[in-house]
Amino acid sequence: MSDIEILRDILDAQLEMVCRFTADGTILFANAAYARMMQSPPERLTGRNLWVFIPESEHAAIRAELAQLTPDNPARTIENRLEVADGTVRWTLWRNHALAFDDQGRWQVAQSTGIDITERKTLEDRLRLMVEELNHRVKNTLMVVQAMAWQIVSGGACPGRCGGEFQRAAACAGPLPTRS
Repeated sequence: MSDIEILRDILDAQLEMVCRFTADGTILFANAAYARMMQSPPERLTGRNLWVFIPESEHAAIRAELAQLTPDNPARTIENRLEVADGTVRWTLWRNHALAFDDQGRWQVAQSTGIDITERKTLEDRLRLMVEELNHRVKNTLMVVQAMAWQIVSGGACPGRCGGEFQRAAACAGPLPTRS
């Protein structure tokens, strides 16, 4: 077995997607995991442009990230969406490494190693929605309690200085903190 075949076997055994490409997006190499994600044999990906797999709405942000690859800072980690052959959009996390630079320090060849994080992003969205709903329900419940307490205090059900005590306590509590 040649060294090239050994290296190819190692790369194809990886769970992470590996894609080597030029600055214009031409794919030079794709391992088996990347090919599975793209639903295409690796040899059919070589020579294609990786930008066709990325939703156009993400192009500018990804290009801006890749433009930051320099000889002094040759690696960047980014999250972006990737469109697979059946039209499904997946979230991916990529570690981009510039491998070759021109005389002006602009990267010419890079290699990206990525993983599918769609499930994580879905769970993050669900968690965010649950926290928002919980905050809403807690605020509503506290408003009802506050209104009931105010009715008791202002209706004379509390002797003496209770109304002032309630107002000071409510002012100290302030608005309910929320996450944005």
